[in-house]
Amino acid sequence: MSSLRFKIIISTLSIILLIVTGSYFVIQDIQSGIIEGEFRDKGSLIANHLALEVTNPLLVNDLIEIRNMVEDSRNSYPDIAYIFVTDSQGLVLVHTFEGVFPKALQNRTKPSNVMKEGIFETDRGIIHEFDAPLFKNIGYVHVGVSENRVRAQILEASRKLLLLAVSAVVLGGVFAYFIGRRLTEPIEKLTEGANRINKGFLDQRIDIDTRDELGELAKTFNEMALSLNQKIKELIAAKEQTEAAEKYLETLFNSIEDGIIVVNTSHEIIKINQSFLKIMGLSEEQVMGKSCHEIIFGSNPPQNEECSIDKLMQTRTPVRFVQEIDADGKRKILEINLSLFWDKKGTANIILVIRDITQQKVLEEENIAFYNNIKYLKEFNEEILNNVNLAIHVVDKDMNILAVNDELLKLGRGKLKRDQVINKNLFEAFPFLKAKYLDKEYEYVLKTGEIFLSEEKTEYHDEIIYTSTSKIPIKDDKGNVEKIITVIKDVSDQKKLEEELKDSYEELRLTYLKLKELYKIKDSFLSNISHELRTPLTSVLGYTELLLEENISQEQRHKLEVILRNSKRLTRLIKSLLDSTLIESRNLQLDMQMLQINDIVAQVVEDMKTMASVKNLPIYTEIPQLHPVKGDRERLIQVFSNIVDNAIKFTITGEIRITAAEEDENVHIKISDTGIGIPEDKLLQIFDRFYQLDSSDSRKYSGTGLGLWISKNIIDAHGGKIWAESKNRGSTFHILLPKPVKE
Repeated sequence: MSSLRFKIIISTLSIILLIVTGSYFVIQDIQSGIIEGEFRDKGSLIANHLALEVTNPLLVNDLIEIRNMVEDSRNSYPDIAYIFVTDSQGLVLVHTFEGVFPKALQNRTKPSNVMKEGIFETDRGIIHEFDAPLFKNIGYVHVGVSENRVRAQILEASRKLLLLAVSAVVLGGVFAYFIGRRLTEPIEKLTEGANRINKGFLDQRIDIDTRDELGELAKTFNEMALSLNQKIKELIAAKEQTEAAEKYLETLFNSIEDGIIVVNTSHEIIKINQSFLKIMGLSEEQVMGKSCHEIIFGSNPPQNEECSIDKLMQTRTPVRFVQEIDADGKRKILEINLSLFWDKKGTANIILVIRDITQQKVLEEENIAFYNNIKYLKEFNEEILNNVNLAIHVVDKDMNILAVNDELLKLGRGKLKRDQVINKNLFEAFPFLKAKYLDKEYEYVLKTGEIFLSEEKTEYHDEIIYTSTSKIPIKDDKGNVEKIITVIKDVSDQKKLEEELKDSYEELRLTYLKLKELYKIKDSFLSNISHELRTPLTSVLGYTELLLEENISQEQRHKLEVILRNSKRLTRLIKSLLDSTLIESRNLQLDMQMLQINDIVAQVVEDMKTMASVKNLPIYTEIPQLHPVKGDRERLIQVFSNIVDNAIKFTITGEIRITAAEEDENVHIKISDTGIGIPEDKLLQIFDRFYQLDSSDSRKYSGTGLGLWISKNIIDAHGGKIWAESKNRGSTFHILLPKPVKE
């Protein structure tokens, strides 16, 4: 029993037992490692990755984009049993279940039940659910991963491994029977190495000192493990770099502000970025698969023009052009660059880089217009500067002359040239200014920012020049004086005139005093003569009226009426002269009281009845009960009498009509006649003092031209208004009197 064969058998059986035991632990380790380790990492990675992708579409409520991402993730990982996305309130936005969302998972949608990982036993097997919150918890991604496929693989691997173990028992018995103990140790090492490789530990080395085939096998095994480990690392690194590059390029593609589209040789759009959709105001569904001409230009390419894409395909040279389009109801100007490239399959495609330069073009147009305006304003300002009747020069804060106008050069009496002073220091160009301490005035303006006014007497080239000067500061945005405009007025002639006026001032003053004294004498004379004339006229009027009451002949009555009429006329003339004196001296006194217009008009009509009956002119009145006005009764009767007297005087046949009505805050009186009328160009002049329509020596109608002038002044003193209207024949005089203000 202690023979080598026995030892080999015992060793072989021990190895077989070790293999079987190791297989069991390997299976357990695989199950634990894949399901609890890599399986968990994969599920968590998928959930977090999907949460990152879903965040942007969820922010813009793009459910279609979210659904596409969810389907892509599910198709990419066969172990995923389901995916659903909820908002911050737990409302399911997108899920992968067929039909309605399962009731069994409805409780999982609540934000309070969200966890990083959960394990559930279902009728379909064990499900690992991985939850991941979106940006600022605006939603959640739930990914359910099934163990079924992995467990099936593990079970299959276990069966194969057990089959391998049974085979190893049979082969081991045969091998143990024929091979000695030396073979068992290398095999154990190789078996152990195989187990480690099976567990994923590729960075190992098996040490076997034999120089036989087992030694070569161990050497080859070590080299194979090392090479395999290196290849796997390179593949993993390459995959990570490729994924990172693709993700970077995709991010860059969608983050570029310029619109980018890719079309095939048939002009069909096969790829777009978000900037293009934003420029065109379209969605991805409206663009993909359409012709670029249809999307960008709104029609097929014109028959009489060469298509830019065809031109690019022929010349293989990039094409650039500017196109104006109507996108999203707005006029846009696009700069389009076309270039050719081949994909990894060798297929030719065209990239169109589209930039919206509408705002740039608008700014260019505005800049051109702004430049033209600035140019115009500069020329306009220069024109004003050179045509203004004042001498002007502009200096900066260092007293360098920036500009002068033609009037300043004229002030130099022809001895001053523009190029001699521009950009030169003010006090170097005009040394006498500093000698007269005018530099202090400029220092004051720079320091205070206030205008400085002054008058100067300057001897310039043996000539005395008097000037009035204004030094005006121009400030920057911070309130600092940066320029000073000096405006100079040549007042030499004015000063000479002032000297001449001084000589005549005293004479004019004495003349004025004499005229003032004469004016007082005139007023006193008019007052006295009017009083002296009115005294005998009162007697004439009184005795004439008494005689008319006597029993006299018709001829005598006619003569007495002539005397009475002319006496009254002379009385009115004297009264007009007195009123004229009062108005001129602004001493017109009014006895203001509450009056009814119809009472005043009735009295005027009664007074004028006799005069109107001589010419057989009826006087009609249409005056309702109106609001009383505040005025001087005698003065208003005087106004109405003047107008009615004129109406009788200038009307041959027809009638005179007086009406009144209330209008807003005034009482409006109208006195109309059917007389000869007033020319339209004379309607304003008739209210002038001493104005008469017929001022010739042989005039038909008598009068002084004072009646309407006095009437206007009386109405103005009442705060009212008077005017006249006349068209071809007949006249209407309008009088507005204000109603009294309620206190």
